[in-house]
This record gives sequence, structure tokens and C-alpha cells, in this order.
Amino acid sequence: MIEDLSTPTPEIIMCGDFNFPEIKWPEGTLLAGGTLDHQAQAKALLEVTDKALLTQQIITPTRRDNILDLYFTNNQESVNTYRTEKNIFSDHNLIVVNTAYKKNKSEMVERNATGSSPFTEFNFFSEKIEWEKLQQSISEVDWEQTMLNEDPNTMLCTLLDKLLQICRLHIPTRRRRKDNRSNIPRNRKILMRKRAMLYKKLVKAYTEERKRRIDAKLTEIEQQLKQSHTDQRAQEEGKAINKIKRNPKFFYSYCKRYSKIKTQIGPLKDNEGNIVKDPKQTADLLLQQYNSVFSDPHLPKTVNDPKEVSSLQKDLDTVYAWVASNYMQFNEGKFEMVRHGQKLNLKNETKLYTEGGQEISALPHAKCLEPYTTDRAGRKVTRRGLPTRAPDRIRTLLSNSLTYDGPKSFNALPKEVRSVTGCSVDNFKSGRDKFL
Repeated sequence: MIEDLSTPTPEIIMCGDFNFPEIKWPEGTLLAGGTLDHQAQAKALLEVTDKALLTQQIITPTRRDNILDLYFTNNQESVNTYRTEKNIFSDHNLIVVNTAYKKNKSEMVERNATGSSPFTEFNFFSEKIEWEKLQQSISEVDWEQTMLNEDPNTMLCTLLDKLLQICRLHIPTRRRRKDNRSNIPRNRKILMRKRAMLYKKLVKAYTEERKRRIDAKLTEIEQQLKQSHTDQRAQEEGKAINKIKRNPKFFYSYCKRYSKIKTQIGPLKDNEGNIVKDPKQTADLLLQQYNSVFSDPHLPKTVNDPKEVSSLQKDLDTVYAWVASNYMQFNEGKFEMVRHGQKLNLKNETKLYTEGGQEISALPHAKCLEPYTTDRAGRKVTRRGLPTRAPDRIRTLLSNSLTYDGPKSFNALPKEVRSVTGCSVDNFKSGRDKFL
């Protein structure tokens, strides 16, 4: 861009957050540190500024102890003074530069460029449009007689002229504004002027008390400015939401304006390594990749081997006694209430018996013996329910006990897991919502 400037070279101002802590100012020398890419970028910046005879004017820290926000110019006489101000909007200081330039008032620039459609001057989303009258005006035109014996170009021009005349009768025009007119709300302008006046007073203040009072006023103004931005953003969002149905183009343009990611997908490579740029083929490739990461749903495993059942018969007896003493009962909807059966280790015995003598094979039933409270049924043990002090071995046992089909609850777990709370039965009962 600098190489394309006209001769003689005009006055240049280049400023912004360059984020180069590797450069030492005002010397403009490159320091050690940073990545190779950052070092290369900083070196390129110094080469450009040297070639264009630009000097950097900011020599006070703009973020902590670093000078990251820079102001380059090829006319040092244009800068009268500058100051850095802390603000609540960013961790970077605000830089205010007073220059010798004067603002030129430009004339109003017409927005409709030469060759643009004349229909762009109308606001087709206005609520004041009377669509019935518009349609009636169009239907009243004798189009056959108007287009009789005309060539296609003339017919098109006639059609556009007629529609333009009708639009001027029924559709309001867009509101025009001058390009040099500021979009800053009036109340915010007032606050900004007050802030500028306070900064001038702060420079001239000599007593610490006066400086503290001015700083307090500046902080209050900064809060009001921040609230002004928040209110404006909320108002714009509400306006965009209200126009979703009537003017969706306005809503999507608002969303696009504040979107942070504006990258395109592709081009992609197919299985043969060919570059794919066609949108449909790109969509098919994305669908294939999307489907490739899916796996078959996990099928629950049924306990068929008694060795896989970790609960002991005596543990079941203990659990039943604990349930009865705490006014709880087993889920009778799944099977009959379990009573005292054969007191044998389930690793050696494959059968359990109900009170009526009905046989319960050692399939998933041992893991279906879950105590339910009478008023709060269905609470189950989860891995997250364990206290943080539970050993890893206990957590592993719990995780392994929850890998089979059917309800898995407190009485289906090994004894070490059930006693992991380390508290009495009464305390466990009062806190059962945490564990069951």
C-alpha cells in the first residue's frame, strides 16, 4: 500500500494494537524472545516503517509494562501531545493524540451510485405500505395494450417505468443520512465531552485530593459509557429479533455483523486425493466424515456366568435387614420379595430362592435387588454419588458393577462399596439422597 502512494508522499498515520512486545521503543530495536513467526512479523514491521520514514510516537506503556499500541507518522510536527488513559472496557490503555489537523466538512454523498437500480431508494419492509392498493394499481394497467408491437428491450423499460411510478405512489423511500454524520448517540457524546474535559483538568491538577475527585468522576463516566454501550446492544438485538418474521434479511445481517467466525469450509479432498470444490460434493464428503465417527449403540451385557456376580448371599441378607430397619422395601414389581435363601457364595451357587420357594437364577437378578423408598422410588447409585475420599479401587468396583443391564443400585454393589461412606446407618439414611 505504501508503494502505491502518489508522489510527493502524503502525510501518513498508521496506528493500532500491533502487539509486538519484542520491539523496544523508542529505539525501535528487536529484542530476543517470542516465536519465530512473531519475530519475523516484528522485523517486517520495522522494515516497512523504515522504508516509509515513519516514526513511532508512543513511548509510555499501553498494557502493563509493554508498549503494544503504536502510532506511526511521517510528520512529527503533526502530533502536539498525547496521553494514555486507563479504561474499564479493555486491559489496554486508551491513547488520546492531539494533532494539528482540522476536520473538513464534506458535502453529502449520494448513496445511489451510477447504474444502480432505482428501486433501491424504496423501503419495501416498511409497515406503512398498503399492499392491497399496490396490487390494485398494478392490475389496473392494461399491460397488453401497453406492450403491443414493442420490442423486448422497450417492453422491459416500459415495465420498469410503470412499476417505478406505482412504487412512488405506495411505498415510502428510505431515510437518507449524510455519510459524515456520526452514529454516536447524543447522550454518549455528552459523556465523552465531559470525560475529555475531566482529563484536561486532571493534567492541570496539582493536589492529590483534587486528582482523586477527578478520578472518581472519570470512573463514574466510564461506567455510564459502558452501560450506554450495553443498552444500545440490547436495543439492537431486540430490534433484530422483532424483525425475524417480517424482515429476516435485517436479522441475518445483524448476526453476520457480530459473528466472530467468517471462514469457509473447503476445498476438501476425496478418497482419491482430488480437490473437491463443488458445494454438493463438499456436502457429501462432510456427511461421510460425520457418519464415519459414529459407532453402533452399546448393547447391554447380560450376566450369564455366576462368577461375574460380585454380591454374596450374606451381603443380600445384610442389605435386606438394613432396608427393613430404614422403612424401605424391595421393588416387588420386578419379582417377589427376596427372603432368606441359601446362605452360600454366589460364586459357588447359581440359584437363589424367594420366600415362596421360587427359583431365581443368577442372571441379572442379583443386580435387580434395589431398595426403593415408599415415597421416592427409583433412586439409583451413580459414580458421582461416591464421596471424594473414596479410594480408586472402590470407584473401579462401582464402575464395573454398573456395566450390566437392568437397575443397578446400592444393594447390588460389593460390600466395600456399600460401606464406603464411613458413617452410621442413621447418618446414611438422612443423607441417602446423596448416595441413592
